[in-house]
Formats: sequence, structure tokens, C-alpha cells
Amino acid sequence: MVKLDRVSFSYGGAPVLKDVSLTLPKSGAICLFGPSGCGKTTLLRLIAGLEAPTDGTIHRKASRVAMVFQENRLVPWLTVRENLLLVTDDGDAVEKALAAVSLQDVANELPDALSGGMQRRVALARALAFGGDLLLLDEPFNGLDDGLKVTVAAALRERFAECPIVMVTHSLDEAALFDATVITL
Repeated sequence: MVKLDRVSFSYGGAPVLKDVSLTLPKSGAICLFGPSGCGKTTLLRLIAGLEAPTDGTIHRKASRVAMVFQENRLVPWLTVRENLLLVTDDGDAVEKALAAVSLQDVANELPDALSGGMQRRVALARALAFGGDLLLLDEPFNGLDDGLKVTVAAALRERFAECPIVMVTHSLDEAALFDATVITL
């Protein structure tokens, strides 16, 4: 489904990644792990198709990519529910996603009325509502307590059970929630 073949990437001539080859499994999770600035987010953006490699090739047959960015990227003038309805017109999927992240009670609130952790759960719920055949997570659990991490990770694993999941995190405990294969950059 997704294969990187000798991928390199540079920002303004400064190399970030060099000769990365990787084949994602048909299902299951991979965790990109390593120090800040080593290219984890860049690699995720390359997999998503948001950046093009400087050298090498990326073969991606996934047609519906769900991505949770480091930033929540919520539309501030739309309610929580309306932010989810941006990615699907399936009201049942929206309600299930809200329940999975325990946000049903604030579905009609604007994002600014929510705490940072609640806003993060909206971003995660949006990926749940969207679905897709590839899930990309960039530091997905910022602002969530340990109990919510477990609950939300379980919901994501269930929703994307038949798909590859690639996550970026600085926490091996978070990678363990997905039973992820850890790749250190």
C-alpha cells in the first residue's frame, strides 16, 4: 500500500532525510521515534503526499488518508460537531466519534470554549469520523491524560484495524498503546 524507496528530502538545501526506504504493513502500527528535528514529521508529511521527496520515490495506493497534525487545525467559528461534519456527511459516524473521545456533551460548543486537551480530542474525533485506508498521527496525545490516551488509542485501533497506522511520538508508552513497531530515526 505505501512504500518509500531511497527517499531523501531537503529544506532549502539542508538535508533532513537521506535514503529512507520503508514499506508499511497492510495493517498495524509503526511509530517514528527519535529526537526533535530528526525528520519524523517531515517523513509523515512525505507519506501523506503533502511534501515531495527531493530524491527517491514514494508509492502510495491509499486513497483516503486521515491525518492528525501536531496542531489541532480546528475551524474556530464552527462547533465541535460542525468541525467533524467537514470531513463526512455521515451523522452516525460523527456521533460515534464524539462518543469515542467523550465529547458528546460539548458537541455544540465552539473550539475556543474548550480546553487544549478537549480541542485535541476534537482533532482525533475528526480522524475517527473520516475513516480512510491510512492513518497518520503526529504527536496525537498532547494534552490528554493517561486514561484518555488509552481510551482514544483503543478507538483509533478499532476504527483503523485493517489499515496501516503511522504515528510520530516522543513516548514509547504511547507507541505501546498501538502495539507499534518502533523505527528510530
